[in-house]
Amino acid sequence: MDNTAGSAKLMYTFLQNVPLEDCDSIQALEVRPLDHTQLCAGGNLGKDACRGDSGGPLMGKRESPTTSQEQTYQLGIVSFGSIPCGSNKAPSVFTRVSEYLDWILDNIHP
Repeated sequence: MDNTAGSAKLMYTFLQNVPLEDCDSIQALEVRPLDHTQLCAGGNLGKDACRGDSGGPLMGKRESPTTSQEQTYQLGIVSFGSIPCGSNKAPSVFTRVSEYLDWILDNIHP
């Protein structure tokens, strides 16, 4: 199976957070060092960001502190993953949205 091909169907998966220090030691030398503006997730066989996913969201869920209802929020933006996609122990790297909130708020318009 070629796991680098795109899909005509919208796909999703559940990814585990990977500590940045652990992720940095796994990533190829040309993309290191990773920094606080990035986060890593995945690294489980067959579950990964893949070709065509760049720019897509990494979403999270949490309980709202005010309403106690579950909220979905965006944690990251897909930057790059392993080649081939879904390699075991090779997490994907995402841009950490919270590091750019000031810029986002300054540049969105109704």
